[in-house]
Amino acid sequence: MTALLAGIDLGGTSVKVALSDLSGEVLLQDCIPTESHAGPSDVMDRIETFLQSLAERAGGNISAIGMGVPGLVEIKTGTTKFLPNMATQWREVPVGQRLQKKFSCPVRLLNDVRTATLGEVRFGHGRENPTVTLAFFSLGTGVGGGVAIDGKVRLGSLGAAGELGHQTILPDGPRCGCGNHGCLEVLASGPAISA
Repeated sequence: MTALLAGIDLGGTSVKVALSDLSGEVLLQDCIPTESHAGPSDVMDRIETFLQSLAERAGGNISAIGMGVPGLVEIKTGTTKFLPNMATQWREVPVGQRLQKKFSCPVRLLNDVRTATLGEVRFGHGRENPTVTLAFFSLGTGVGGGVAIDGKVRLGSLGAAGELGHQTILPDGPRCGCGNHGCLEVLASGPAISA
């Protein structure tokens, strides 16, 4: 069977998955609704089932998983710390451990926008310029950011370097999913713009 690498983007609206071979060539990609209102356990059950079905469609076995999550994560353990746009905010959910047990492979978690920043450094602007310095901003269910300096993604002590969605813009503004008022995210995210 083919060894597969899995990339998972856990979003507030959808879960996107891409499978590649070991050279990085994307073989298959698909998505499902997140349905975070059902809680972390249900969402994780659905991700595991979805990932297994995609691996079967691709005719291989998952040999490593990388997952971007919309919030803070304990990078060493793969435990989510605070996902403000997800029901229950996913505090202390051992996502990495659970996926590692299910698929018997290494699993790495990182904030979704810091993951996208890493992708840009490795496969985008950084491919031609290995010492690229850039700021990456994302607008979706939330607002996020990442920073790379001299070709390295900078995470900061809490893994939150570049985070801009939870800066207070209007102190008396609407309440944000993080608990504060008037964050950039509650004013300028996709749902805020739609509203």
